[in-house]
Amino acid sequence: SPSPTLHNSAFEVLGLPHRYRALQTDSVDEQVRFALAAPDFGGASVTIPFKRDIMEYLDELSPEAEAIGAVNTVIPVTKEDGSQKLRGDNTDWQGIRTCITSRLSPEVAAKGIQTALVIGAGGTARAAIYALNVLGAKKIYLFNRTKSRAEALLNVIPGVNVEVLDALGERSDAPPSVIVSTVPPSATTTEDVEAENAVVLSSSILRPEGGVAVDMAYRPAVTPLLSLAKEQPEWKTVSGVEVLLE
Repeated sequence: SPSPTLHNSAFEVLGLPHRYRALQTDSVDEQVRFALAAPDFGGASVTIPFKRDIMEYLDELSPEAEAIGAVNTVIPVTKEDGSQKLRGDNTDWQGIRTCITSRLSPEVAAKGIQTALVIGAGGTARAAIYALNVLGAKKIYLFNRTKSRAEALLNVIPGVNVEVLDALGERSDAPPSVIVSTVPPSATTTEDVEAENAVVLSSSILRPEGGVAVDMAYRPAVTPLLSLAKEQPEWKTVSGVEVLLE
């Protein structure tokens, strides 16, 4: 994760006496719970696949985290009696929203996002749907290799028009002007063959008029989705590190 370098550099520049460390784990286990309860705990970032698992160990959620149903930030809050409670928040959607807004073409910005596509069905996909709804997307296509997981997100955020796709190329309306991938890069490919356990991406998902492609993955810098979008001059790309910075 680039997060330790990012945060520790900021702490140094700002003269803050904090340290940011990576805690590698296969589950939200005793080691994680010990870290949350430590007297010098100053907060945490939560990455996939634990953005929902962490929620049961928190005392409260921000309205955004509650609506999204996923947490990527844990903040210790001091109560009136001096004790601490743990608050879960979600900043993923803010990063996604800002990156999309800054790259939308004047045409789309003026007319609004008619359709968007989200790939994946985990906690980050929930944040992407929330961000796109805040941006006023009229319809959000959702695709996941396991369709039942995508269908579970249909009514997670009330009032959002989500349509689950059987295949990426199948849609009931116009092609998306915004695409957000929330799956690992290894889960996608641009090879023109059916890859085992990988979603095949083709230029058919990119509208000729252009749009914005966001990949939430940090590495590689150019994922299959971004590589595909970079071949189209009218498309703007956003890497996961750019969303992280926001």
